[in-house]
Amino acid sequence: MITYEEIQKLPKWAQGKINNLVRERDEASSKLTRFLDLQTPSEIYSEELLTAGLNNDGKELSFAKRYVQGHHLTIEHDGVKLDILLREGCIDLSWQGKYHSQDVAMIPCSYQQVYLVAKENMYPQEEKSNG
Repeated sequence: MITYEEIQKLPKWAQGKINNLVRERDEASSKLTRFLDLQTPSEIYSEELLTAGLNNDGKELSFAKRYVQGHHLTIEHDGVKLDILLREGCIDLSWQGKYHSQDVAMIPCSYQQVYLVAKENMYPQEEKSNG
């Protein structure tokens, strides 16, 4: 990271350019924070680590929630399609391969945690090429 002293040694036009970029970054970060703060909370959201910027209290942001309005969510990744449906008193999970006829394995991996793996991703790459 460049220091204030290093910036002061640069030509005036470069200092101005850097100052404008810093101002634009801070303004964008502030707008993002305001946008995230104004979202309507819901039961479905993603939470991501933010690495730059400040929140409205002047503290560095760490996590941001992005809410999804509704009761149904679909996630597609690496040949697996996972549907999540909020029902009265429970959460309904269903999954399939990218196409209905493709198999997906549910592999327990930890306490109350599973991997959903498409059949084509079940074996290491070297075994696929040999078999």
